[in-house]
Amino acid sequence: QQAIQLADEFLRSVFLDMFGDPVTNPKGWDVRPLATGIESIISGWSAKGESYPCADNGLGVLKISSVTSGKFIPQENKFVHQDDIPEGKRLVFPKRGDLLFSRANARELVAATCIVLENQNNVFLPDKLWKVETDKNIMLPEFLNYLIWEPRFKERLTSQATGTSGSMLNISKGKFEATNAIFPDLESQEKFSSIFWKMQRLTEELDLSKVGFDESFSSLSQRAFAGRL
Repeated sequence: QQAIQLADEFLRSVFLDMFGDPVTNPKGWDVRPLATGIESIISGWSAKGESYPCADNGLGVLKISSVTSGKFIPQENKFVHQDDIPEGKRLVFPKRGDLLFSRANARELVAATCIVLENQNNVFLPDKLWKVETDKNIMLPEFLNYLIWEPRFKERLTSQATGTSGSMLNISKGKFEATNAIFPDLESQEKFSSIFWKMQRLTEELDLSKVGFDESFSSLSQRAFAGRL
């Protein structure tokens, strides 16, 4: 469990080592508006959902909490009745490698992002989540994800959030795209992206090992309390 938790800290350390602080820019990367590296920003649709998540054969609209932690959690959704979806309505289903962005939330949680690790066919984006598609000849989504999570850069983004309520602030597409950011060379970004996906495979293996360990420990505990060891 500790190794799994350290994996993300490792990636953040690798990011800083490769690219430096994205605000002070000690490595002297080009600085341009984010719009330079973004092809499109796609919003979802906030359907009327139930208070419980969908089953495997149902449809669900994602909650903001599916992104808030920085890890994509598809189980954080609300079941949507098929009859409540207008005919021909275009739903945005997250796919492997997509960068999701939370445009609205409390100030400390707004601008949360994550990379989707597996294709999703039964949960779709609400209007408070964006799918940010980058120009992969200029900026890779894995790089942008960790750029946004860097505290000083995130502060630059969240300081632009507006709203009448402190509990729900919003970042507009215009302000997001106008935010200045570093643009490292593509080769360095590709190297970071490769490390990111290798770490995801390692974390998946650790998760499977943890499940096996937990099951073995539970079995041993039951046998011990039953006096069968």
